[in-house]
Amino acid sequence: MKASLNVFFAVLVALLFALPTQVMAQEVKLPDQVVSLFTELGAGLEAAGTDCDKVAAAITTWSNKNADTMKTLGKKMEEGPELSPEEQVKLEEKLAPAMEKLFGAAMQCAEHEGTQKAFEAMDKLMGGAEAAPQP
Repeated sequence: MKASLNVFFAVLVALLFALPTQVMAQEVKLPDQVVSLFTELGAGLEAAGTDCDKVAAAITTWSNKNADTMKTLGKKMEEGPELSPEEQVKLEEKLAPAMEKLFGAAMQCAEHEGTQKAFEAMDKLMGGAEAAPQP
């Protein structure tokens, strides 16, 4: 299971920092939508504290709530022109606090079966299941 968690993080990092580069200039602040979504997830993880059952529930709740939005954003990002390097840096800076919470929760609950399953479901939502071979 640890290997699948590592694969998930590789896919997540690639997705978070690659998808936002494919943003349509006329869209309603697509990068801001991505930041908002992951800030919401970070807040849920922070509220869960060190309770891995609550961490798993926060991830699952977020994934279920945002499944359609993530799919729509992914399509829009694939179709649009890229962000400038400056815009990309700003986006990464905005995402950093949420990513710290996400990675912290994942490391803290790496051995927790419920959290592993929640991350695997989130990975599939983000399109990582096809790209990430399972051990």
